[in-house]
Amino acid sequence: MEELKQENRIEMSYAKLKKVVKKIFSVLLIIILALILIESIAYAGGKIYRILIPSITQDPPYRGLMEVTNQNETFVRDYIRDLRGSSAIVYSTYVDYKPAPNYKSKELNINSESLRENGAKKCNLQGKPIKIFMFGGSTMWGWGVGDDETIPAYLSEYLCKRNISAEVLNYGVFG
Repeated sequence: MEELKQENRIEMSYAKLKKVVKKIFSVLLIIILALILIESIAYAGGKIYRILIPSITQDPPYRGLMEVTNQNETFVRDYIRDLRGSSAIVYSTYVDYKPAPNYKSKELNINSESLRENGAKKCNLQGKPIKIFMFGGSTMWGWGVGDDETIPAYLSEYLCKRNISAEVLNYGVFG
């Protein structure tokens, strides 16, 4: 009789455990499907956004860029040419897009990690440099200015003048 009760308890415990495991797997499956859906929507949204972006070389934005950046017409034309050349973007998880790597021009350079170069002169100080990561949107990235006029470039130059060994990385994204 005692053995029968013990066996019943084991079967009941097994049945409860089986229910709990089924619920856990169901919840995990729903979470995974939701994440896949969110990732797919973000990817599709990025593709649609890139299709709908108007050309920046149309007359009003072109003039507006000259006024906003206080740059001369030659710089703005070169910059727009460079921007068009570097406008290839690649999908990136979590941020939707980033510039395609390895673009080189006079005013606009993107390295192998898809980061905008600072354009600042290299500061060869002794010791291991500290790394400073700068994040942001188009202002941090340096929309409308050359590599040496971005916020990270100015910070790098400032630290160099004060003999502080630092590597400033521009993680800003345009757009």
